[in-house]
Amino acid sequence: IRACEAACDAISDAENSISRALTILHKLPGQYGMVQEIIRQRDGARIKVDEMVCRDTTLATIRQEQQHHNQELPQPSVREYVLRNLEESTPCQLSVRLGDHSGESSGLVMALTKCVESGD
Repeated sequence: IRACEAACDAISDAENSISRALTILHKLPGQYGMVQEIIRQRDGARIKVDEMVCRDTTLATIRQEQQHHNQELPQPSVREYVLRNLEESTPCQLSVRLGDHSGESSGLVMALTKCVESGD
């Protein structure tokens, strides 16, 4: 049974690697060496790219993905910013909400919150 489990685990790992490789090859067509290097590395590891063609292809793919996502995403109706001062002597927080400029609901709301240490 252990041998069977080990074989099943190996098949599962192979299927996972193949699916990852196919996904990456879809984004980086023809870059087999680079895809192989990516698959061999652990997630989040840095990969050195020496070939200029690989660099150009990778940068072009990233640029295309960014443009594609920028066109699909709707413009936010409200943007919110929170700035915090973490100084122990004067802790405070500034919250800002900025409404959409194109519609009737545009506007700006600001709130400053000062934190006071309780004497407990």
